[in-house]
Amino acid sequence: MSLESLVPPLELCQQLQPGDFPESVMVWCMVGISNPQYKVAVRSPKRYHNSIPAPTLEEILNSIEKIDGITFAKGGIYYAKKQVLIESFYYPTNATAALRIWLRLNGREVKG
Repeated sequence: MSLESLVPPLELCQQLQPGDFPESVMVWCMVGISNPQYKVAVRSPKRYHNSIPAPTLEEILNSIEKIDGITFAKGGIYYAKKQVLIESFYYPTNATAALRIWLRLNGREVKG
C-alpha cells in the first residue's frame, strides 16, 4: 500500500483553500527539478513549504463531525438545519469520497 492510496488524489486536494486541514499528517509536495512531479509525503515543517494538504479519511471525518448540523448514524452522514434534513450521504469508505462530501458541506463546488 502506498501513501497515495491513503489520501485523495492531487486534483481533488488542489481544490482545498489555504487554512484547510493545516494539521494534516500528509501533504502532496513537488519533488524534482528537471522533471518536477507531485508525491505524497509526511508533513515536515522544514521541508515541503509549498505543499498541498493531503488529508486522510480519519482527518476528513473528524472535520466533517465538527460542522454544525452534522449527525453520523446508521451508515450515513446527515446534515440538518433547524431539525430539517437538508442532505444525506452514505458513509464514505475512502478519503476521496469523504473529501468530496467535505467540500460540498463547506459550500464548495467539487470539480472533476
